[in-house]
Amino acid sequence: MATERSAGQRIGHFLLFVLLAIVTLGLYPLYFWVSRTEEQNMLLAEILAELKRRPLAS
Repeated sequence: MATERSAGQRIGHFLLFVLLAIVTLGLYPLYFWVSRTEEQNMLLAEILAELKRRPLAS
């Protein structure tokens, strides 16, 4: 026979779930922004290196 949980335990587990969901959803935009910024910096470094290799056309 399954043991029944009290209403307090269920509410506690639900609140923990909500808290962890908020933390996770809050961290994802930060990770996304950091990773996009890193990709943009690498691309700009490649462009700069290419421009330094080529002489200016007049």
